[in-house]
Amino acid sequence: MIVGTVADQKVVQDIDDETDLTLSTVKVITTKKGDAGDKTVVVRQTGSTKNQTAGAIMTTGSTY
Repeated sequence: MIVGTVADQKVVQDIDDETDLTLSTVKVITTKKGDAGDKTVVVRQTGSTKNQTAGAIMTTGSTY
């Protein structure tokens, strides 16, 4: 488990020409085990703010 803040997002269509995928770069604040250091992870979600599917799309600047 991590806690992090969404630093950047981009929408891609790399599976097909119709499916939006949102890639959120998350700056890690804390981890359940070990030191987070200066790490980031990319979270891939199906959909976008324009084309939302089931579930909410992460928001830039928000912490999860």
